[in-house]
Amino acid sequence: AQTKTDSLLSIYDRYWEVSPGIYRVMKNGNVGVVGEKGILVPIEYQQVWSLADKNYFRVMRNGKTGLYHTEKGIVVPPEYDQIWNFSDGMMRVSQDGKLGIIGASGEVVAPCQYQQIWDFNNDIAKVIRDGKLGYINRQGQEIIPAIYQQIGTFDNDQAKVVRDGKTGYIDMQGNEVVPCDYQQIWEYQNGMAKVVKNGQIGFINTQGVEVIP
Repeated sequence: AQTKTDSLLSIYDRYWEVSPGIYRVMKNGNVGVVGEKGILVPIEYQQVWSLADKNYFRVMRNGKTGLYHTEKGIVVPPEYDQIWNFSDGMMRVSQDGKLGIIGASGEVVAPCQYQQIWDFNNDIAKVIRDGKLGYINRQGQEIIPAIYQQIGTFDNDQAKVVRDGKTGYIDMQGNEVVPCDYQQIWEYQNGMAKVVKNGQIGFINTQGVEVIP
C-alpha cells in the first residue's frame, strides 16, 4: 500500500497529508487534492483547504474563495473573500467586506450585506447592517429588521430594544409589543414595568398598555 501511495505522489512537486489517504498536492505552482482512487480536487487552484465535512474543500483562485465537492464538483464558484466552516448545514461568507450565509449546495441564504452575523440560537441569528441590529431566521429573512441600536436578551419571548434613542420591547416575530416611545423602561415586576416618557413616570403592563399614564 505504501509503495502504491509513493508511486501516486511521485509525480507531484510537493504533497501534504490532510487526512489518512488524502493528500493536498502541488504541481507547477497549482494545488489540488488526490486520494488512492485519483484526483479529488483538480490541481488548478492557488490553495485548497479541507473542511470538517471530508467531501468539501475550500478552493482559491485569483485571490477569491469557493467550495468544491469531491463528487458534485464546484458548488460555489471562487467569488468570496472568505468562507467559514459549516454550522448547522450553512456557512458564513464574506464579500467586499460584508458577511452573508450560503447553504451546502451554494445557494444564497442571506446576501452579503451585514457587518456581523452571530451563530443561530433558537433558529434566529443576530445581525448588524449599517450599524443597526436585527435578527434573521434560517431562511435569511429579517424577522426583526436591522433598525435597532440595541437588542437585549429575549426573556419570555420579549426583548428590550433601543431605536432612535428611545426604548421599547419586541417579541420573537419582530412586533413592537411596547413601542419605542420611552426614555427608560425598568424591568417587569408582577407584570408591570415603570417607564419614563417626556420626563414623566408611569407604568405599563406586558402588552405595552399604560396602566398608569
